[in-house]
Amino acid sequence: MKPNCNADSNPGSNPVRDGLLFVSRMALAAVFALAAYHKLFGEVGASGRFTGPQDFARAVDAFEVLPKSLVPAATFVVPWVEAVCAVMLVVGFWTRAAAGVLALALVGFIGLVISAIVRKMSLTCGCFGAVQLFCPKELGWCNVVQNTALLAPAVFVLAKGHGRLGIDGACGRGSGACESARGAGVVDGGGAST
Repeated sequence: MKPNCNADSNPGSNPVRDGLLFVSRMALAAVFALAAYHKLFGEVGASGRFTGPQDFARAVDAFEVLPKSLVPAATFVVPWVEAVCAVMLVVGFWTRAAAGVLALALVGFIGLVISAIVRKMSLTCGCFGAVQLFCPKELGWCNVVQNTALLAPAVFVLAKGHGRLGIDGACGRGSGACESARGAGVVDGGGAST
């Protein structure tokens, strides 16, 4: 039997929703890939080395919420999680998981910023290096609004899924290709089935 991968054969398919999901995924991926790049590499300093990890470590430490012993771990883990989630969103693989992790990270970032504002701390944003999205370098309520705006597409993708564009979409509900591949022993799990 010939597989039928046409999105129109799926009664639940919605091209507008799928387009919005794709745009949401790409926007989140771009923002978090940029953030990960600057945290991992940053600018080239006077020594000829990338200063991103040191700058990010100082930014994490400045919030005074982690013990000094955990700052290096956070400095290492956060940008790699952001980078991996960005790639997962671009290719549409484990899309909901990636969006969920980034949504949790954004909630955490929002909490950290509010905590710094309440404690009247004068901190700068270490997320994007010299680049700023919409807010000035000094942390304030603008960063809370910015992160809340980024949270919206993350929650949308988490709630609605991958859409039809991406690896998850190819193996999602209504895809004859993955059902045929499973029958032939090519695909072992990973896709939703009905």
